[in-house]
Amino acid sequence: MVDKVNKVKTNYKKESVAPVPYKRKVRLLLWGGAATPGDNSAFEWATRNVIKDYKASDKTSIIEQHRILVAQDIVSHINRQDDDSIRSLDIFTHGGMQALYLTTADPDTNKALRYVLHNSSLYRSRTRMIFNAAGWTKGSALIGEINFSKFTTNAKVELHGCKTAGTESDDDNITADFSAHLAKAGKATSIVIGHADKANPNINGGGEKNNEQDYRHGQRVIFNKGKIVKVTKQKGHLIERDLEALANP
Repeated sequence: MVDKVNKVKTNYKKESVAPVPYKRKVRLLLWGGAATPGDNSAFEWATRNVIKDYKASDKTSIIEQHRILVAQDIVSHINRQDDDSIRSLDIFTHGGMQALYLTTADPDTNKALRYVLHNSSLYRSRTRMIFNAAGWTKGSALIGEINFSKFTTNAKVELHGCKTAGTESDDDNITADFSAHLAKAGKATSIVIGHADKANPNINGGGEKNNEQDYRHGQRVIFNKGKIVKVTKQKGHLIERDLEALANP
């Protein structure tokens, strides 16, 4: 989206200026997809804490947050952005090595059925999607449906769900795939971050108030071009210029 017009001098004539469109970058945060209100509430509060850090460190980007119900919501919120506009993407859902797990099930639905009959997750591959029956569930999607040209060259993506990075030495997972897709789209210094543990919002070890919930702790694995570049246990916001320094352009 063209958000505003700046004026710059185009020659040396006095007061000679011309409008030049300036595209503001987007910080996109997506949360939801859980069966229980408690989980969705934790995702929302964690989103708010990430937004606080973005507002403190970036005074120019547009911040968008949206609740998502199904995986197709993730795809549509990304794909409607302008090319080269998404500076960062944070997704707060349940997760695993093969998928970001979303369900349309009611809270009282049997846990075993939430991701079978009501599965609407974002998957690495169609094989895995069909294996989990999501191929027949409205709203499911594949990573390949995302238009990765929407991201900036130095985009930062963080998948806040459990085990999205597998283990600290594993590059066969959804986080690695997301990173590889960005690299294929020419986003050479992009970074993707996932968890190598069971993510939870208890950043201080337990007893957090709602407004203290934050998933940015534990074992996090950082990828560039589909390969691991760092494993960290640092809590909270990771400085983006430090992340860019890890990338191999």
